Amino acid sequence: MKSWQLADADEELTRIVRQAVHHSPQRVTLGEGLDVVVLSGAEYARLTGEAPPGNGNGSETDKHRSGASLLEFMQNSPWAEAVRDGDWPWEWDDETRSWVEQAA
Repeated sequence: MKSWQLADADEELTRIVRQAVHHSPQRVTLGEGLDVVVLSGAEYARLTGEAPPGNGNGSETDKHRSGASLLEFMQNSPWAEAVRDGDWPWEWDDETRSWVEQAA
C-alpha cells in the first residue's frame, strides 16, 4: 500500500483517488500515529458487505448493484417466466432441459 504524507496528499488528491480506484488502497499519514486509508467504493463495499455504490439516481445500474445474488436476479428476470412457460426461443439438449426442469 502506498503511503503519503498529508502535506503531499493535499497536492496529489486526484492522483491518490485514482490510484485507490484503479490499483490499491492508499494510506495518508496525518502525523502522531494517525492515518487514513483511501479505498475505492467497490473495495469498501466488498469489505463491509454493503452494496457497491451506483450513481444514486435509482437507475437500472443501481438496481443491479443491490447486492442480490446472480441466482436471485435471474429468478426475477423476464427470462425466468419465459423459461417456466416453455417459451425459450432456442433448442435445448436433453441435459440442459433436465437441469432447467429440476431448477423450476
